[in-house]
Amino acid sequence: MSYSKSKIYIFFTAFSLLYSLSVPSLAQPQSQSFSLTLSGGFLFNTTFGRLNPLPNTADVPEIIISLENKGASFGLSLGYLITDRIELQGIFNYSRAEIMNEVGIGLAGIPLGKTKVSDTKSFYYSGNILFYFPLNRTSPFLTVGLGAATMRPTNFRSRTKLFLNFGAGIRFKLSRHLSTSLEIKDYISFFNYPEDFEVFFPAIYSPDFKKSQHRLGIHASLSYTF
Repeated sequence: MSYSKSKIYIFFTAFSLLYSLSVPSLAQPQSQSFSLTLSGGFLFNTTFGRLNPLPNTADVPEIIISLENKGASFGLSLGYLITDRIELQGIFNYSRAEIMNEVGIGLAGIPLGKTKVSDTKSFYYSGNILFYFPLNRTSPFLTVGLGAATMRPTNFRSRTKLFLNFGAGIRFKLSRHLSTSLEIKDYISFFNYPEDFEVFFPAIYSPDFKKSQHRLGIHASLSYTF
């Protein structure tokens, strides 16, 4: 089984387990409601892979290709609260980043620094299910979701790939209609940098690229329940 398929299998196993644990709460009488949520946050950097010099090119430094965050990320979601414990959400997130080449040690033993390859915009679309654990006015929660991630680099073609996310957080109820929350998520995408963006490298390198990327995200949000 490939690495990406293993990740998908683990994701759906965890999703099924959480859902089965929450099924008894569906029988509880609860008024159903919709919510609109605005969020802002920060996505951490991730690495696509590296270029390793071939054995007969000892003076050639290695190159690490990474995706580095640029500014805040923003999100919008529409939720449907089935019970006080389960909510379905359709989520959209937007962020900006830079694709960077970090060149290793040069002939003088000095790091050669970083070079920007391209600015890029990232769009995340997902359907999530949230499991709340109500404690008076505060509710810790778990969230899992599946969707698509689109990257639009300035200097390369755009690509869309499968996207998974899971995380945890806590919601604070401010009033009957307003609530705020803080959450941390792991965004898992499956880009193959040289193939997806048609990037070619000199033959003096041996490419070593990951089949998946993890980006940790921290978000604060404000929700209005109708």
